[in-house]
Amino acid sequence: MRRKRAKIILSDQKRLRLQAITRKNSAIQSLVLRAEIILLAEELQDNKAVAIELNVSAQLVGKWCHRWNDLFPLAKCT
Repeated sequence: MRRKRAKIILSDQKRLRLQAITRKNSAIQSLVLRAEIILLAEELQDNKAVAIELNVSAQLVGKWCHRWNDLFPLAKCT
């Protein structure tokens, strides 16, 4: 059974922090990818579109969107 798409809503502070991670040269690449997934997921609202943009699977996008919302449940808007 498929889970409902985790909708991402970012505060300005969280968005700025994620953008900083993506720009940092010394950041771990897996962390950069996760930050990019969350930033694009807020903008595009479609796992497949995010996956195509970042050349990853839609399942990976969904996984990190759900994990983000598990960490920040107040940011969730469903």
